[in-house]
Amino acid sequence: MKKKLLGLFYLTSFGTVFADEGVAIANPLEGSGITSIGGLLEVIISGVTYVAIPVIVLAFIWAGFKFVSAQGNSSEISKARSVFLYTLAGAAIILGSNVILEVVVNTSDKLLTP
Repeated sequence: MKKKLLGLFYLTSFGTVFADEGVAIANPLEGSGITSIGGLLEVIISGVTYVAIPVIVLAFIWAGFKFVSAQGNSSEISKARSVFLYTLAGAAIILGSNVILEVVVNTSDKLLTP
């Protein structure tokens, strides 16, 4: 018990001894031109979209390969159909994320400006 109290004392005294009111946290994204959370989200979403487009193309090719290799087998065709539909849904979400971001950022900007 004494060790816990002593450790707690050291932690609290360390924060009060070295606390300085003049210390400011610098923006790590200052040099990149990102000044808002919306700007940061735009950069993240554009990066994800840039990486996801080739993956989406490969997934569509894989779905087409699954359709061709099914050779009339109904269970394999249903698996290929589900791969195609999931790929289509993922592509719609990733490609539509830019539109969703713009709507959210524009709405929040209009609500926050007087």
